[in-house]
Amino acid sequence: MIGWIVLSVFGSLGLIVIILLLSSIKADIEYDNGFKIKAKYLFITLYPKPVSRNKKIKKKKTAKQTNKSKPEKQSLISKITEDSGLDTIASDVKKASESKSGKGFDFEMVKLLFDSAKSPVKKLIGKVRIQGLKVNVVVGGEDAAKVAITYGLQSAAISSFLGWLKALTKLEIDEINVNADFMSEESARYFKCKAKVRLSAIAGSLLHYIIHIAKKRRGE
Repeated sequence: MIGWIVLSVFGSLGLIVIILLLSSIKADIEYDNGFKIKAKYLFITLYPKPVSRNKKIKKKKTAKQTNKSKPEKQSLISKITEDSGLDTIASDVKKASESKSGKGFDFEMVKLLFDSAKSPVKKLIGKVRIQGLKVNVVVGGEDAAKVAITYGLQSAAISSFLGWLKALTKLEIDEINVNADFMSEESARYFKCKAKVRLSAIAGSLLHYIIHIAKKRRGE
């Protein structure tokens, strides 16, 4: 009797773990003169974290009392993203997307950033599912000839990027629009999509990364 109870408890725990691992982290990503990201896992909001009014007040009081020269402790997630190069990739992509130079989307740069990423990161990106992708790009500028050339380059770059991304991940496209506006002085970019990745994929990539670091340190 006790054996059956123990078996049932462990079986239930195992089932819960399997369900959790097979569940996906979902993110709503939008770019319109800046990134907006909302990430959830099951019923838990991962980003942005909701902050109550009391916590905000407490945080302000703590910030005033804390010595600014005192170094902050680095979290495990921050350490992993820094060592894996994810923070650098995210920063470079953000700078490229928010650039006001008018060059627009640079496929070669994105591809270079991906090639420079470490193996676990590449494998994890390959397991991401992208759904409902909408892209709207309006190429503008004062010089009509330059607008026409930029429009052609942007169309080719976005087309190449989507083909590369489709081969890399599971991609579902809803709408892609690239237009030239000779009356507008500035270019505008907008995109929106939903990204999903299973927790098991993240756990596997993280484990792979930890083993890789352990072997590297042992070799030293």
